[in-house]
Amino acid sequence: MGGYLHISNTVEHIRKIIDSESTIQTSKSWSPFQDPAYRKEAKEHRRALRKNATPQEVILWSRLRSKQLGQKFRRQHSIGPYIADFYCVYSQLIVEVDGSQHFEEDAIRYDVQRTRFLESQGCTVLRFVNDEINTNIEGVLMCIMDKIEEKQTTLTPALSQRERGQE
Repeated sequence: MGGYLHISNTVEHIRKIIDSESTIQTSKSWSPFQDPAYRKEAKEHRRALRKNATPQEVILWSRLRSKQLGQKFRRQHSIGPYIADFYCVYSQLIVEVDGSQHFEEDAIRYDVQRTRFLESQGCTVLRFVNDEINTNIEGVLMCIMDKIEEKQTTLTPALSQRERGQE
């Protein structure tokens, strides 16, 4: 029971920080592809993150890989200046796995800024704490599947020229 109180207090603390950060700037014009040195550095960093994944990231990846939820997910995918733990291109869905360090005030501020940027790029961000992965992986997967279904009903894939009859 005490764990739920702790999470409730943490959520309230995060909400206060989010409210105080309402002036964070986002930009759709930033592009990492303008700088080849950045691309190389980001690629190496993504590789290191995949190699040193947390146990919770490994557990979740084992359930997301190979289109097990009906959509392809990428692991450690760059979007602008940030790297998403898991990204579904079709649904523009980002899934983040947060350890205890994400509840420190500086980390919360960073995550708020990061989430706002990612949302400004058209993405939806879902966050799960390590404990949720460890104790309720089925609930986590249901939440992800619900969001994919929700996004599928709002996204209309562009028809190819062949599908439009304009060959």
